[in-house]
Parts: sequence; structure tokens; C-alpha cells
Amino acid sequence: MQIKGRPTASFWRRVYGEWRRTISFQATGPSLGNWVKAMWTMSLILFALVVRVRDGLPLSASTDFQHNPELQEKKQQLRTISKTLSLFPDRGAVKGHDLNIYFLSSEGVSYMSVCDASLPAAMAFCFLEDLRWDFTAHMDSAKVALAARPYPFLEFDNSIAWLQQQYNVILKPVGSHSPNHLVASKVEV
Repeated sequence: MQIKGRPTASFWRRVYGEWRRTISFQATGPSLGNWVKAMWTMSLILFALVVRVRDGLPLSASTDFQHNPELQEKKQQLRTISKTLSLFPDRGAVKGHDLNIYFLSSEGVSYMSVCDASLPAAMAFCFLEDLRWDFTAHMDSAKVALAARPYPFLEFDNSIAWLQQQYNVILKPVGSHSPNHLVASKVEV
């Protein structure tokens, strides 16, 4: 259900994608090589996790290749929060110094992510909303309810990784390698 006047995730992707394409060649010149190098310097959505709300059972997760101590600490906080999700509201954020945790719960499943603190909350929730739509489209709610062991939906990990990569490409810094100069933060809607 879409609320009138509220931009959807596809709207944000389209706006930021067009903005990024326009600005990237102005910022880096005609050399696409510089822009491609900048694209892989940092990610803003670092980790995503899908859990069952009633008991915190992890259903699927993204793979992270970073061994950042703060990221590991936030992942531990995710596990702690996931066990008590029924006490929290349907949407929420846990703010940190460099990393934030965002979560969105719907129909007995919660979608959680660890993101860079410079990522706008609206974009983090758009990512989680897209993740929710993908998960509900591909997974049967009866299978979710009957899952008995952790990570029973390993096949969905690829979908998480693809969506995470799509959002990270949209949100890459342009012209500057600093997260304070995100393309997303330059668009006023």
C-alpha cells in the first residue's frame, strides 16, 4: 500500500540514479575509470539481516567481507535486538557514532540493516522496504513459520546482496571520497 504523497523506493532510485549520472561526469571528467574506482571505495549499507520476530531466528543475511570492529559490535547488537523485537515498534533506528542500525517489522518478519551514519534514514528505510517486498514475493509465510533452524533461506542471500549492491551503487560519493558529499544528500525533494 502506497501512501499518497510519500515517495517510493523506486522513485528515490530513479532520482538518485539520474542525478548520479549527470553529476558523475562533471565531477570526474570524461574518465570513467576514476568514477569506477571511487564506486568501490566504501559501502553505506554494510549488512542486512532477515529474522523472525517471535523468537529472533535468523532467516537470511547478507555476507560482509569487512572486519571492522565497530561493524562486528553492531552485528552483535543486531542479534540482541532480534531476540526482543516483539517489544519494539515496527520501525526503529539505533544510532551509533559511525554506524546505525535500522529495522522494519511486518507480518512476523523483521528486516534489519547496519548502515553508515552518513546514510539518510529515509534511504535506509527504502532499502528495508524493498527487502521486505522481495522477501514476501519469494518466500512463503508458512515456511517462515515452520523454520526450525537458523538461516533456512540461504537462496535469498543472493537477493539481499544484489539489492544491497544496487543501493550502494546509487549512494556512492561523486567527486569526493568523503561520505559527507553523498549524491543522495544533494537532492532536495
